[in-house]
Amino acid sequence: MKNCPCQKETRMASHSEAYGRLTRYRLFIVLFMLCTCCGCGGDEEEEHLEHIIPAHKPRNFAEAVSELQSRGVSIWDETASAEMKDEMLDIINWLPELAADSDLRRKQWETVQSTSQELSRIATSQDSEKSVESWNSYLEELESLVPYSDLAHPGANLRQVQHTETSEPTSAGEQQHD
Repeated sequence: MKNCPCQKETRMASHSEAYGRLTRYRLFIVLFMLCTCCGCGGDEEEEHLEHIIPAHKPRNFAEAVSELQSRGVSIWDETASAEMKDEMLDIINWLPELAADSDLRRKQWETVQSTSQELSRIATSQDSEKSVESWNSYLEELESLVPYSDLAHPGANLRQVQHTETSEPTSAGEQQHD
């Protein structure tokens, strides 16, 4: 009995399919190993750059308000550098983020959001006489929210934050006198 040519073609087709599956399997393994070895991420330096926090960024809402009070009026001084003005605008723009990370309630956060927009407008305005008056008014509003920003430490108000920034650290046994 002779082999039927159909059977030979079927065997060849089966062999081709098996070879094709084996080739795809090998390709998959090679790609998997390449991805595993090389990784999908960027350089370590690029990852490091993504996590840089500017030196002038306040740690919390209370520090941001304190920074705005200490730097505030100087932005209308003719000797103020562009860098100083840019840092001030950065702090103003961080206010909502810092407020969101604090214990402020939503309505208080909304106040911070609108106040930061007004402060940004004032900081970029040219009318320094009206600006200083408005600036101080908005800062008083922000200062009134500081005690609510850290409910875990209810005594941490703005004056204590300012005092901490200007005083030397003391050891546990020493007492500070104001």
